[in-house]
Amino acid sequence: MTSDPEVAQLLEEIRQDKEHSASWLSLQAIGTLRLAARKSTARTTAVFLNELKTLARELADARPPMAPIANLAAQWYSEIAQGNEADKGLDSLRAFAILRGEKIIKSRKGALNRVAEHGSRVVEDDDILISCSDSATVIRSLKVARLAGKEFGVYVAESRTSDGKAYGEAMAEKMKAEQIPVKVIPDNPKSIADCVAKSTRAMVGADSILDNGSLINGAPTLIIAEAAKERRIPFYVVCETTKFSALRLTGRHLWLEEGFEVIPPHLITRIITEDGMMKIDQAMAKAKHMAKYLQVLWE
Repeated sequence: MTSDPEVAQLLEEIRQDKEHSASWLSLQAIGTLRLAARKSTARTTAVFLNELKTLARELADARPPMAPIANLAAQWYSEIAQGNEADKGLDSLRAFAILRGEKIIKSRKGALNRVAEHGSRVVEDDDILISCSDSATVIRSLKVARLAGKEFGVYVAESRTSDGKAYGEAMAEKMKAEQIPVKVIPDNPKSIADCVAKSTRAMVGADSILDNGSLINGAPTLIIAEAAKERRIPFYVVCETTKFSALRLTGRHLWLEEGFEVIPPHLITRIITEDGMMKIDQAMAKAKHMAKYLQVLWE
C-alpha cells in the first residue's frame, strides 16, 4: 500500500467510483501516478521505482474489468523503467516520470477525438441507432455526426442498475444537450427487440475488449447485440485501443462488476478505434500486444 495519504485517497476513489467511465478513470490513474512521483521521498532510483511499481500494480488491480486503467498504468511504469536504463539520476528520473504521464494524458485525449471522428462516419442520414449505458465515446461520435449535418435519431435503453441508477437516462440527457434526438426505452427484451426492429444500426461503448474478442460493457448490451444479430443490423463498438485487455494473459484474475456483462465476439460487427475500423481478429491481436506492458508490472 502507498504511504502518502493523498495518493492513497485517490487510489481508493478510483476503486469506489461508480459514476465515471473507464477512459476517465484511466486518466485519473495517470494523474495519481504523477502525484506519487512528485511526492515520493525515495532517496535512490531503486526505491523510487519500487514505489511506483507497487502503486501501478494497485491501480491495475483496482478495477480489472476496466482495461484502460491497467493498460495506462502499466504503459507509464514500463516507460519509466526503460528511462532508468539510460542511467538517469533520481531527480532526472522523477522529472521524466511526471513528463511521461502528461504526455500519455494528452495522447489519450487525442485518441478519443479520433475515435469519435471514425465513429461518426458509420452514421448516415435518416439512421435510427440504438445504444445503452452511458458511453462518452458514443456521445462524441454522434455529436461529430450531428455537427456534420447528418439527421438521425437514437433509442437508448435506460440501463438501470440494482440501486436504481439509470445510466441510459443520463446518456440521453447528454445527447439532448448536443441537439441529438433521443428516446429512452425500458430494459426489457421485448421493448428492446421492438426498437431494434426499427433501427438501422447499434452503437455501444466498451469497458474492455478481451483477448478472445469478447466485449465487457454495461447491461443490457447483450440483449441489444442478440436482437441486432437476429435482425441483421450492424452492431458497432466504439472505443480506444487502451480498452483492449490482456490481463488474462498475465495470469491476473478478471471479474465482472455488478451491472456489467460479456458479449461474445460473434455478435460484434466491427470495433471502431482511433486507428479506424477493426475486425475481431485484429482487435484480439491488439489486445495480446498490450500484454508486453502488463508483464513488466509482475516481473
